[in-house]
Amino acid sequence: MTAALSGAPPEGGWTVDDLDALPDDGVRRELIDGALHVSPSPTSIHQVIAMRLGVALEQTCPDHLFVSQSNDVQLSPRRLFIPDVLV
Repeated sequence: MTAALSGAPPEGGWTVDDLDALPDDGVRRELIDGALHVSPSPTSIHQVIAMRLGVALEQTCPDHLFVSQSNDVQLSPRRLFIPDVLV
């Protein structure tokens, strides 16, 4: 975890545990096969489109599913995504 705290990529790539060791500073970080990706804050139009998509999905979503926004989706220790809208 020292690599995560120093900002240098750990040997073998980043993991979700490395991300958890970083400060909660509001920066959007995702992992793709151990590579760290940092995204800027979404633009206003991006947020409007995501919201409209969420509303449209919510109106047609089956009862056993739900629509959510910006949740961490961890697929493996080296893959973590933060989709704008998910079902």
